[in-house]
Amino acid sequence: MKRQIVIEEHTTVHAELSTSQLRTSGRPRLIVRCTLGEQVVFGEASPLPGFGCDSLESARASLQVLSVDQIEAGAAWLVEQFRAHGACTVLADWLRLNEVFSTSSPAARFCWEMLCARRAAQLCDVSLFRLLGRDVAGRQLLTSQVLDPLAPELLEKARSFFAQGVATFKLKCGRSLNDEVQAIRLLSQALGDSLRLRIDVNRAFTAQQAHQLLGELRDLPIEWFEDITDDPAGWESLRAPGVRLAVDEALGDGDVEVARYADVLVVKPMALGGFSAGLKWRDWAEQAGKTICVSHLFDGALSLEATCALAFCIQSFPGAAGLSAHAGLWGEDISQQGASKFSWLMPERMIVPNSP
Repeated sequence: MKRQIVIEEHTTVHAELSTSQLRTSGRPRLIVRCTLGEQVVFGEASPLPGFGCDSLESARASLQVLSVDQIEAGAAWLVEQFRAHGACTVLADWLRLNEVFSTSSPAARFCWEMLCARRAAQLCDVSLFRLLGRDVAGRQLLTSQVLDPLAPELLEKARSFFAQGVATFKLKCGRSLNDEVQAIRLLSQALGDSLRLRIDVNRAFTAQQAHQLLGELRDLPIEWFEDITDDPAGWESLRAPGVRLAVDEALGDGDVEVARYADVLVVKPMALGGFSAGLKWRDWAEQAGKTICVSHLFDGALSLEATCALAFCIQSFPGAAGLSAHAGLWGEDISQQGASKFSWLMPERMIVPNSP
C-alpha cells in the first residue's frame, strides 16, 4: 500500500489587498498531500506575512518531519472520540494530538489538524462538518465581505454584494481617519438600514483618533470596532453604550488578559493554530461572557472549508461569520486540491453540506 506525504509550495496572485499594517497581492502557501493506499487527504499551511510571528519557513520545517504514521495515529484518536461522543468538539481531544505531533507554527498546527480530521472523517464515512458538529444538519450561517473604504470602487463593490444578499461588511481602516469616516458614511447612506458594518483598524489609531472615530460613527449600524488601537488596556476609556470592541491579532499570543478588554473575539484558525485554538477560545469565551466570530486569513480553499466547519461549532456572535469567497482563493483549482466544490457557500450565507 502506497503511503507518503508530499509538500508542495503554491503561490497565489490576486488583486491587491491593503490594510494599515500590510499590503498583499498574493502569497506562497504549502499544500500537504498524504496518500494512504487509495485514499488521499489534504492540508494547507499559509501564514500571512506581517500577521503574527509565524512564517512559511517555520511551517515548512515543522511539516517536513511529519510522518504518515503520525497522521494515522492522530486520526485514530479522533475516530475513537467521534464514535464515543458523536462529535470531535471537546478541547481535550484535540490537545491530545500534541502527544503525537507538536509544533510552534500555528499554520503547521492547523495543517496537521486538517490532515487528521479529514482522515478521521474518511474512516467514519462522514463529512468534516459532521465530524466536528453533532447537530449541524440544516444549519446555516450568514457571511460577510471585506472592503477597502479608500478603494475607488468601494460603492460599486458594496452594491454588487448587497444585491446578492450580503448585508455585513468589514471595512479595513487605519490609514486616513477623515477619508475613511467620509467613505463609511457614504456607504451607509447608499445601502440603507439593513446594512451592518465592522470597522477593523488593525491597531493603527491612537487613543485620540479612536475617540474621534467612535464619535463620528456613533449613529451608524456598527457591529464592532476591531483592534482599534495597539493598547487593549486602554480600551476601557472607549466604552460607551452600544459600542462593541473586538480583538483579533493579539489573540495569537494566547493572552487571555488582552482578550478580557474585548467583547468579541475574532478567531482565525490559520493564525491561532487550528481547530484546537478555536475550541480553546470558545471555552474561555463561554466562561468570560464574550462572543466568538470565526474568520479567514485570506488563506486557501482547503483552509476555508476547515474554517467554515469550525465556525458551525464555535461561532457565538449573533451575526455573520467572517467567512466568504475572497481574493485569496482566486486562481485556485479547488477540486484538484481535494476540497469540496463549495456549492454550500453562497455570497450571503453558507449551509452545512449534506452528510451522513
